[in-house]
Amino acid sequence: MKNCNDIANNKRRPVDLRSALCILLLAAAVFAGCGQKQPQERKLEFPTAEEVAESMEEQGYEVERFDSFEELDSLKTTRIKAVQGEKYLDICYGVETEDDINRIIDYYSSNYKNYNLFSNVDTVFCYSGQDVIQTAGLDQYE
Repeated sequence: MKNCNDIANNKRRPVDLRSALCILLLAAAVFAGCGQKQPQERKLEFPTAEEVAESMEEQGYEVERFDSFEELDSLKTTRIKAVQGEKYLDICYGVETEDDINRIIDYYSSNYKNYNLFSNVDTVFCYSGQDVIQTAGLDQYE
């Protein structure tokens, strides 16, 4: 049986600590990157203008298609307007600049009551309620 002096004089103890420290550092280095995923940029893919128009028409909305935003000096955009009673959707695709998106948003906020807005890099839409964007197939982007 070992006594306290034998344990204190054991020359293997520092070696064991160094080995344990090396193993611990090695394990930390190996697992340092585990569980971390690189962020991936996700580009939203909306239904096309024609798909939105067709979905709205199938549900009884009156739909108009435009190649520009006439009320904003014929700003270049693909625009779909759909109306059914008090329900509406006004969506613009392919908006070229952030300034143009802001002009459209200003128009929407000045001309629609009780509106909801969504915009991203080149698409902006204004709608009356959740049921409208579900009908249009846009609810996953809100």
